[in-house]
Amino acid sequence: MFNLKLLLLMSVQSLFLVASQIVLKTGIGRLKGEVVNVKYFLHLAISPWVISSALLMGVAAGIWVLVLRNYDFNQAYPLVSISYVFALVAAIVVFGEDVPAIRWIGVLVIMVGVFLILKVK
Repeated sequence: MFNLKLLLLMSVQSLFLVASQIVLKTGIGRLKGEVVNVKYFLHLAISPWVISSALLMGVAAGIWVLVLRNYDFNQAYPLVSISYVFALVAAIVVFGEDVPAIRWIGVLVIMVGVFLILKVK
């Protein structure tokens, strides 16, 4: 039986996970040109971008805990790959990156696997 609730939970978890990475990359991008040393990492540690990223990741982790509590690990863990779709869309929309067709094909293959994981119990 198709597990829609698990798919929705993992989609929300993946959205928070990808959002945290978008915020982190944006914050790091604002420090381009700075020398990477101890001062750089201390600056990162107090950056609102990094703190926001950590909070978003914390929400994703909280949802993940709920998923692990209620679903089999072998069914839940592969669904983390849903984040690949969101990440490719973010790469295009947020960062203006070019995503080659072969990468989309790879993600499509992964999503077929996700569907099979949800379908089979």
